[in-house]
Amino acid sequence: MANPTHQQTAPPDASDAQPQGANALRCAVKHWLIAFLVAAVIYTITADKGPQWQDSGWHQTRIMSFDIDHPFGLALTHPVHFYLGRLSLAVLPLEPGFAITMLSVVAAAVAIANLFTLITLLGARRPAAAVASFGLLLAHTFFEHATHTESYALVAAFLTTEWLLLARFQKHRRLSTLAVLFFVNGIAVANHNLAIIAAPTYAVVAALAIRHGWTRSQKRSTARFGAYLPIAWLVGFQPLLFLMLKHWQANGDIVATIRSAAVGDFADAVMNTGLSAKGLAFAAGFCAYNFPNLLLPLLPVGLAAAWRNSNRLVVRVLFIQFALYALFVTRYAIVDQYSYFFVLYLFFALFMGLGLDALLKRLTQSRRRIALALIALSVAATPLTYIATARVLEDRGAFAGMVGNKPYRNGFTAFFLPWGIGKQYAEQLNDAVVAICGPDDLILFEETMSRFGVQYAQLTGRLNPSIEIRVIGTEALDETTRDMIAITLDAGRNVVLIPRDRDKPRELEGYRLERVGDIYRVLPDRVSASD
Repeated sequence: MANPTHQQTAPPDASDAQPQGANALRCAVKHWLIAFLVAAVIYTITADKGPQWQDSGWHQTRIMSFDIDHPFGLALTHPVHFYLGRLSLAVLPLEPGFAITMLSVVAAAVAIANLFTLITLLGARRPAAAVASFGLLLAHTFFEHATHTESYALVAAFLTTEWLLLARFQKHRRLSTLAVLFFVNGIAVANHNLAIIAAPTYAVVAALAIRHGWTRSQKRSTARFGAYLPIAWLVGFQPLLFLMLKHWQANGDIVATIRSAAVGDFADAVMNTGLSAKGLAFAAGFCAYNFPNLLLPLLPVGLAAAWRNSNRLVVRVLFIQFALYALFVTRYAIVDQYSYFFVLYLFFALFMGLGLDALLKRLTQSRRRIALALIALSVAATPLTYIATARVLEDRGAFAGMVGNKPYRNGFTAFFLPWGIGKQYAEQLNDAVVAICGPDDLILFEETMSRFGVQYAQLTGRLNPSIEIRVIGTEALDETTRDMIAITLDAGRNVVLIPRDRDKPRELEGYRLERVGDIYRVLPDRVSASD
């Protein structure tokens, strides 16, 4: 590997010359803060400020009830996100759902600011870095993760922080920087297993740095210091390690504990090795939907520019990580596979920023301004693309099966519009349930993932906590559920069914359904009873 400390020279245009020394640090911090604040304000305004649906709702109810366990395994506990969510809930005087979602807002804003800084550190001008970072800010899936309760924004914040630490190590060659890098990656892995994919690249960097003397350590043996790096990683990994030790103590099976922490109940999806043409086309379509602007054609230009970049250590690591993450997410066979593509969009935006800078350097000053303005305008218009797509597809009924027909939920806006503001279907369902249900009533859910909004209403005191919530699925009712329905109705209480499809509720033998909005009241079938 070539000398990793060789840095790219400043652009020839004197107006673009970068400040040096302490001034450079102050300038970098100032622009980082500006990028952070812009992203934080946009995401705060557009965030979902109440109860949420599906996994986001599950995160909220687990955090609010202080239930860190997850039925699908340790891999789904996300302890860093969990405890930071508890902290947000404790210190922010906001609606509980909004307070927890603010963690995603802040983490995503950190990732945007980190990306902007890294692009400039790799030699690009600030306008190019700003446009590329804004492109990531508006990218559909990243935007969605930033404005809902999810652990993914933290993944982006940690990964981009690791990149900045790697760039700092290349410049200053301090082993202490590597120790901080290992610590941050340890925390990142404790937050989400996606972060483990980057860990081997840092281990290789550390090994090469120690072996080939890429450091300025004069007072201590670099090899001895290298032994501390795994310790730094384990210190960061403590939140998940603690849960693993508890799990092992409870079941006595270390192999089962490691499997639970590594893949949970999704081993088949994680270990899937197939890559189909349909899957690749699906991935390509989502990538295009996240960057429906003039940045996307600059991706290959940016890849070429990055490969020639003189910051060889950082760039080579980025290319390897890009390949590893792309291989993982494109063959990760789960229903919401698209949600994992966000990590690729971090790389996309980085390379697009370098590609935009390379393009601008080839143009005259007047053409440079025109090109930058056109590309920036195309990026700013990205939300209009999402709005138009949702409306056109809804009018044509396209993807109706994919977006579903859930109660009070417009599947097209839920799926194709990334921001959280305006998505009040969980609150609307709660209002409908509150209007019907009282103490000791029974609520039946056809599917698991829609129940969390109603549980949120119970945790906030808006729905009586004595109301029983039960998931019945689509199979025949078990004896316990049938007894619960009969006892509740005999006592003059209400039984409510929340269907998977608002227009096609499942049948309940011996009972009839009375529609109320998008949900159903369960009543005795008097005809059957008389028969």
